[in-house]
Amino acid sequence: MYVNGVLVPASSFNNGIWYQFFNKTPNLIESDLPISVTQYFTTRGCDGNMGMLYDPDMIVLNPVEQNISKVTLVNPPLANPTPPYEHHLQILMPNAGTGISSFRLDGAPVNNTWTVHPSAAAYSYIYLDVTEGYHTLSSDSGFNALAYGFASAESYGYSAGANVKDLYQFMSVRNQYATVNFPAGCKNSPLFFSITFPYQPTEIQWIFGAALNAMGIADTTISSPVYDSTWTINGRQVYKYDLQSPYTLSAAGTYPVQVVAQNPSSDGCSGDQVIDYDLQIFDPPVVNFSFNSNGCLTDSVHFLGTVNTGGRNIISYSWDFGDGNMEVTQNAVHLYQVSKLLPC
Repeated sequence: MYVNGVLVPASSFNNGIWYQFFNKTPNLIESDLPISVTQYFTTRGCDGNMGMLYDPDMIVLNPVEQNISKVTLVNPPLANPTPPYEHHLQILMPNAGTGISSFRLDGAPVNNTWTVHPSAAAYSYIYLDVTEGYHTLSSDSGFNALAYGFASAESYGYSAGANVKDLYQFMSVRNQYATVNFPAGCKNSPLFFSITFPYQPTEIQWIFGAALNAMGIADTTISSPVYDSTWTINGRQVYKYDLQSPYTLSAAGTYPVQVVAQNPSSDGCSGDQVIDYDLQIFDPPVVNFSFNSNGCLTDSVHFLGTVNTGGRNIISYSWDFGDGNMEVTQNAVHLYQVSKLLPC
């Protein structure tokens, strides 16, 4: 286990099980095996905490892999109705992408400054003072959050939620644009299914159910399957198995899919592992555009793109101007070189 990039010696663990440290700085805790991490609040008058407020509390922290993109939480009323008292939120967000710029508190952008984590430069954090009551946090990317508060001899604190998922076993769906490690796709778009295990099964059954069977997607059994790729996650070997044929679903909706795998154990016996997924099929985005131009070759054409995704994130845009030129922004400007009627 590492704390802020420094290996913790095995001799530092009490009874070889748990380790405790104290500081007042942001920390990065890493391990090559699953660990449980708990953060403690000290009471007033303890370990240099000389404030008027505060009381002991503890929060079991969620790993960054188990993040969420939207949650409604509550900063509850404190039993002591006499000020001073405090209600806070703390959010940790990856710097990549548009997670920070799209973050909203109760539907509004936040004005506070995000601070880059000193031991994890790929992440930033923010502290928010809030009022008592319900609050909704949202972003187009995953984040971790804590809610907590204090009064005189009183405190509360909890993790705002986690997307509990198996890091070593998951279903993947690939289309012509991307691969996602969760069961989702678009209507009338060919999909390829994969399943990843932390072991090598002796048989895999894909049971698509009556609704998908009616669309021509038949249940499939693969005996003695051969993995298509393998890699390690947190020091653990995983194996990915692909279904080679593409599947096209003609109707949007949620469809139950079951995977049954024969899991060989170390004693030579096998056992069935049944894994249930809800496959979500969405309508494709509805796109349109308008443009402004005086019709002259000397004037660039300004294109304005509009899209309705049904609330899902947009990862890219693609314009084809009909003359061999492309653009990848939402709104584009293009100067045509030849006077003619072109499809766009």
